Amino acid sequence: MLSVTMAGLNAAQKTMDVTSNNMSNANTVGFKRSFASFGDVFSNDPAANPKTSIGSGVLTTAITRDTTAGALKTTGRVTDMAIDGRGFFVVRDPATTGDTFSYTRAGNFGLDSQGFMVDPGGNQVIGYQAANSGKLDANGVAIMIPDLASSKMSMQINPQYFNGQTLPDGSIAGQEKQLLSLKGPATATGSVLVGGVAVSITTGDTTAQMAAKVQSALSVDAGFAKRTVTVVGTGEMSQVQIVYDASEGDVNPISVETPVASSPTVSTKNPFQQVAEIQTMDFSAAPTNTTGASVDVVLTDGSTTLTIPVADGENYADTIQAFLSNPTSAPTFAGRSVTADTLVANKLVLQFANTEGLVAPITLSGSDPALPTTSLETQAGNYSPKISEIGPMSAAAADATINVAGVSINVAAGDTAVTIANRIQAALQSAFPARNVVVGGDKITMTYAISEGDAPLVQPKFTNRKPASGSAVEAVKGSTDPVLMQGLSISPKGEAMATYSNGAIYTMGFLAIANFSNEGALKDVGGNRFVETGDSGGHTITPAGAPKAGNIMSGALEQANVDITSELMEMIRAQQVYNGNARVLQTTVDTVTKITDMR
Repeated sequence: MLSVTMAGLNAAQKTMDVTSNNMSNANTVGFKRSFASFGDVFSNDPAANPKTSIGSGVLTTAITRDTTAGALKTTGRVTDMAIDGRGFFVVRDPATTGDTFSYTRAGNFGLDSQGFMVDPGGNQVIGYQAANSGKLDANGVAIMIPDLASSKMSMQINPQYFNGQTLPDGSIAGQEKQLLSLKGPATATGSVLVGGVAVSITTGDTTAQMAAKVQSALSVDAGFAKRTVTVVGTGEMSQVQIVYDASEGDVNPISVETPVASSPTVSTKNPFQQVAEIQTMDFSAAPTNTTGASVDVVLTDGSTTLTIPVADGENYADTIQAFLSNPTSAPTFAGRSVTADTLVANKLVLQFANTEGLVAPITLSGSDPALPTTSLETQAGNYSPKISEIGPMSAAAADATINVAGVSINVAAGDTAVTIANRIQAALQSAFPARNVVVGGDKITMTYAISEGDAPLVQPKFTNRKPASGSAVEAVKGSTDPVLMQGLSISPKGEAMATYSNGAIYTMGFLAIANFSNEGALKDVGGNRFVETGDSGGHTITPAGAPKAGNIMSGALEQANVDITSELMEMIRAQQVYNGNARVLQTTVDTVTKITDMR
């Protein structure tokens, strides 16, 4: 009898223990209440009469878990999650590997310093890798639907991608991109310089054709070896995208310009000038005074008369040169040069100053009858023509107009230097028939007529008639700042989508949900986590979403499924049972005592 009573007390105590545990976890996120199940005890003696058999007490057959869902509480935190339906979140201790998972309904998760999604105990939440991460196009529209990779991995929402790291869409963080927008159709034939690379454009080229030409030219240029050049968009929306290698760092925007044809140089080979007048006096027939007396030589140049004494035996040329070269004796000859002819002995050369222009011929007279008055020669002064050299020419980079001394000559893109020189020569010879215009290779020599005097030099100038592309070309610079996470959202299907500072939305993965054939048989290991047992059956892990698993509700938490009122009622009932068994125990003790005392 005592054993039966003790069994009853223990059963009541077990009920109170289970109820007390339920009530203490009434505020625990995702907690599942338990209840005790009991069975009566009968003797298994085969000789016992079943009509008169009395039970031997009670025993605890099971502590059963109530897996019904608790109420949902809204928190507003993205990483707080609840499962609407069947299933458990899958977590793993980061120190372990493989399928050493535990399971929980408590979705109060957060992100650690490395971006891993973890529970309050530091266990990492398991999900599926997105094989191809989605992102937004220029209009903010998703352009890719992610597929699932087969492996289950710890969910990581990378808070920052440093330069050189691979982003979820396969691009490189810090990899600068620039877009070139060309507007067609092209209105002229010529070249466009893109980043210093010449790209030939033809009149009428569409935007798409110009973009293709730029892409082709840049792709084979050595300066773009580390860069990827592609055409994005179609038709009039075509653009050239240049993706820089991350190692290049912050680069300047690509320069795009239409080259201006260079003007040829002009030089003066022989400037226009007046040549000085030259007159000579030849004494070679009678070089020395042999009269036996001094002779006066009279020199007249039309305005000045000079008397030059030549002593007996003196050389006429030497004496006259010395006299005329002395500014004291011949001040009017100060600006003139009197020199001995280097080829004919006893011949003087008088060179007049340029400023004197043409002067009257000099005459000689004197008392020596042998003076060579008839040997005097006069060479009149003249003008030297001016000669200009134009060039060297350069090939025309675009349709252009050349203006030479007021004469306009049109050239076309691709004209060679020699072709341009010949066109200029023909135009100048027609405009200036008095000049001699000669082509020599890529240069032009033009000799001015004496009658033109000091004519001004020509000044050729190239000017492009039209830019090769129809309008300005726009270069948009990219950004090399680190890519930072700016927001996170989780869809009902468990898709974790992170928004980053580069404007893209990347799918980082899908939360995994585990199901069991017998959820109530999971083993509680504390911290709101369970592990599978032989009775629970093996796990079946899938992405969230019916029919295989419940949907995810982000920004909410599942509360404990504990009803305080019911638990209090259960506690009162267990206490009454306990008190009743205690009374029975007291009565039994008293009865045994009295029997003992009677003996």
